[in-house]
Amino acid sequence: MPDRIFSGVGWMTAGIGISALINFLFQIFMGNYLETRDFTALVAIMGMLSLFSLPLGVFESETAAIISKSNSEGKIDYDLNIEHFSPSSKFYSALSITAMISMFAVFPIDGIISRIHLILSFVFSVCVLVMLRVRLGIFQGRKQFRTLAISAVTNSGAKFISGAILIWFGMGLESGVFAIFIGIVASIIVLFYLKTGISGKQKDVRYIENGGFENRIGIAASLVLVGIMLNWDVIVANFALSSEEAGLYSYSAVIAKSVVIASSAIIGVLVPSISESKTQRMRFSRFFKLATVYAFISLPILILSYLFQYQILSKIYLNSDPLVHQGPLFYIMVGYSFLSMAQFSVFSSIARLDVGGKIVRMATTSILPLFSVFFIDDVESLVQILLSYSGITFFILFSDEIVSIRRERIITE
Repeated sequence: MPDRIFSGVGWMTAGIGISALINFLFQIFMGNYLETRDFTALVAIMGMLSLFSLPLGVFESETAAIISKSNSEGKIDYDLNIEHFSPSSKFYSALSITAMISMFAVFPIDGIISRIHLILSFVFSVCVLVMLRVRLGIFQGRKQFRTLAISAVTNSGAKFISGAILIWFGMGLESGVFAIFIGIVASIIVLFYLKTGISGKQKDVRYIENGGFENRIGIAASLVLVGIMLNWDVIVANFALSSEEAGLYSYSAVIAKSVVIASSAIIGVLVPSISESKTQRMRFSRFFKLATVYAFISLPILILSYLFQYQILSKIYLNSDPLVHQGPLFYIMVGYSFLSMAQFSVFSSIARLDVGGKIVRMATTSILPLFSVFFIDDVESLVQILLSYSGITFFILFSDEIVSIRRERIITE
C-alpha cells in the first residue's frame, strides 16, 4: 500500500504541477492583457468559483470514499454510478440561483445588466462543475490517479488555449470567464473516453441500492467553510481596496495560490487512502506521511518566493504598475501555506466520515475574517489579518485532526 500511496502522489503531483503551470500561464496572460480592474474582477470570479467548487466537492468525496471502501477493484457500471451520486434537478435549480446571486459580490449593482452574459457563463460553469466532480470521484475511488492527472492537465490546457484565442479576438474579461467553462467541459469529455479502463459489469451494487449518503450535509457544510477560508481575502480585496491596491493584491495572490494547488495533489490521494484505513495507527501513519510530503513540496516554493519576489513579479506582469513588483507575495504565500494544511486536515476528517466536530470550529474560524472588510484600508492591513487568521486556523484544525486520529475507535468501518 505505501508504494501505491507514493505512486499516486507522484501521478497527482505531476498532473497538478503541469496543470498549475498552465493555469499560471493563463493568469499571466490575463494579467498582462486585461485592464487592472478587469483582471481583479476575474480573480474575484475565480475565487467565487472556488467557493462553489469546494462544497461541491462533497459529491467527489462521497463518491471516492464509498467506491474505495466498497468497490475499489473490478469493473463498475460507470453510468449507474454517475446516476446514483449525481444530485437531482432541484439541486441544480437552487445552485443556479445561488450562483447568480453570488455575482453581486463581484459586479456592482448598477453594472449588473451589462454583465448578465458573464453571470450566466459563471452559472453554467458551476452547474457543469457538479458533473465533473462526480466523475472525478469515480476515478479517485478506483485510484486511477493517472487519469485524474490527465483530466487536470486537459482542464487547464483547454482553458489556456481558449482564453488566448478569445483574448486575441479582443473579448476582454469575457475571454477569461468563457475559458473557465470550456476547460471544465473538456475535462468531462476526456473522462468519458477514459472510462473504458474501469467500466463494465458491476458485481457489488449494495451501496447503490442502499440509498443516499448520510454525511453529505455535514461534508457540504464543512466544504463551504473551507471555500470561505481559502478565498475570503480576494473577495475582500475586490470590495475594500482601491483599483490599484486590489490589483496589487490579486497579482500576488494568483502566484501564492501555487501552495494551495500543491496541497490538491496530496488531497487526491489522502481521501481514498484514509477511507480504507481500519485502525487509528494506520490512519495516523498515512496522514503523517502525506502531511510530510506536502511540507517538502511547499517549502521550496516558499523559499523561491522569498528570494526572488521582485524578479518573479517584474518578469511576469510586464504591463503592471511598478508598485506590484514590491508586493507582499511571500507573506501571502505563507498565509496560504497554513490554510492549505488546515484544508488538508478537513479532508482527512471527511475521509474518516467524522466532520461533525470540525464544523463548529470551522464556522468560528471561517466566518470571522469576512468582517475584516470594515477594517481594511490598505494592502498591508489585509496581509496582517491574513497571516494572523491563517496561523490560528492552522493551529486549531490541524491539532484537532491529530487528536481525532489518535483516538482508538474505528471510524471507517
